[in-house]
Amino acid sequence: MSQDSETKILSQTFKAFKPELGGRLIDGQEPLFTVKPESVEEVSAIVELAYTKELALVIAGSRTAMCMGNVVNRPFAVLDTANLNSIVEYVPEDLTITVEAGMTLATLQFTLAEYGQYLPINPPPSDEISVGGMLVTGVAGTWRGQLPSARDLILGATTVKGDGTVVRSGGRVVKNVTGYDLHRLHAGSLGSFGVVAETTFKVLPLPVSSAMLRIEPKSIAAGVSLAKSLLNKGFPIRSVVLTSPAVSGLMLSKEEFILFVDIGGSDVAVRQTITAISALSVYPVDSTVITIGQQLRSIFEGDNRIVVRVGVPQQYIAEIMSQMIEMNIAVFANIAASQISGECFSSDSTDMKELADQLGSLREIVKRYHGYLMIENASVELRSKIDPSGASKLSVVDELRRKFDPAQIINPGRIGDSK
Repeated sequence: MSQDSETKILSQTFKAFKPELGGRLIDGQEPLFTVKPESVEEVSAIVELAYTKELALVIAGSRTAMCMGNVVNRPFAVLDTANLNSIVEYVPEDLTITVEAGMTLATLQFTLAEYGQYLPINPPPSDEISVGGMLVTGVAGTWRGQLPSARDLILGATTVKGDGTVVRSGGRVVKNVTGYDLHRLHAGSLGSFGVVAETTFKVLPLPVSSAMLRIEPKSIAAGVSLAKSLLNKGFPIRSVVLTSPAVSGLMLSKEEFILFVDIGGSDVAVRQTITAISALSVYPVDSTVITIGQQLRSIFEGDNRIVVRVGVPQQYIAEIMSQMIEMNIAVFANIAASQISGECFSSDSTDMKELADQLGSLREIVKRYHGYLMIENASVELRSKIDPSGASKLSVVDELRRKFDPAQIINPGRIGDSK
């Protein structure tokens, strides 16, 4: 029997869920078929059926991070969460909202804005990221460090284990959240512990006013020093980001070190902060467009990019940032979060084995400083030569996978050993 015939027979097993043969390539592989559940119950039924058939499932939402994690290691069908896009419950006075995981962050923020609220998260590449994808990728935007992450704000979740069992943890109001925070386990898991179907978040009031300042320090060390000084003043700062000349050039056609300071609060607080920063800085302080924040989020967007994120204690940011620039990596540093994001410039002639060795060496240096290096986006070739997360040898990851996904059918291979 041909492979196509086997695929058609297998897809017929899922005919109640209207499977579509094929789909967009993931890690160079075409899915056997794609299903789009419209409820938690359908997600559960699909996963349970896949479990009985030993069929791997790759979970897809807005598809903004499909080149993240290890390469999927066997044939698969796609479970697309696009139709899980409803608001389950919203209680503005409690500052909580429960939504389905396929909803985009843009839709969520639009809904919250009508009540003067928002989810204080700005992950890359844009608000088109799905809520579920935002949680399981764990990608952090420039506000991370000054404002909570998705993991900090999640109050509860409804998830589906690898055998189809529905798990509900946490609650829909802050005072009801008791017991183990199992829902937080999914943050940064790349979907390895089950399918996230619904999430409940704590939200915050929208700032009345905001501003973006631009300062041009003479060096990395000067920029980091000034950033730390500003962060220690208790100003209503949402982020302080230092861009390398390469990143500054991409954004403003000006290849200099630039410090961007994002301020949010009341009108009075924002005005006073601008005045205070202007007095404190030995370098000129200029206002710039607030959309600079979105430019930073999307600057490394694209499946063909090689994007890394490094986390080190603040005292090592200048040193590691300098090393990354010497490696021809365009970088910017989120000082408050002690994170450096960068794109490795590459071309068709780039030796991926050599690049993998260079990133491996940088990872070892970072680990000596009690930090980490994550490859957040890369080609199949590069991800086949170096573990993107550095977690493949962590036995605890594999133990957790076996608890939540006994047959390891959900996103197989993405994180951990998964064999």
